[in-house]
Amino acid sequence: MKLLNSFSINMLASMTMEVTFKEVLPELASAILGWAGLESAVGHAQTAVLFEKVLGLSVPVVRSTVTLVTGEVAMIGQYSGPRLEEGAIILPEGAKIHWVIVTVGGRTSERDFCGYCGSDNGIYGVKTDMGINRCGFNCNLCGGN
Repeated sequence: MKLLNSFSINMLASMTMEVTFKEVLPELASAILGWAGLESAVGHAQTAVLFEKVLGLSVPVVRSTVTLVTGEVAMIGQYSGPRLEEGAIILPEGAKIHWVIVTVGGRTSERDFCGYCGSDNGIYGVKTDMGINRCGFNCNLCGGN
């Protein structure tokens, strides 16, 4: 799964795609990236170090052009807070990293979003009247845990 430190519509393979965002807890972000295999697209060393400290995973610095296609799922670590000092390796007071799953493509009548991680990744199963697979046991990404 691609790990991004920002999101831009320029990352979409087509401007006609539906995109959904689901914020998750840092612990779940770490678990999902560990299970799915982390493919870093984090282009700044300082950001990679901050992500490593929060996630407990190795985050290589990779400056690359990201193109997301229909059906792809990525994780965004979105920094929110005061501008980081040069060389900062800890989050300053009042700062936070929001962990967000971005899914490219929409729901269909046969697919649904996992109630745990928010991913639409081929889940077929129990639905509530809200259309959300709350049990999550069929989720290919998080396994519903």
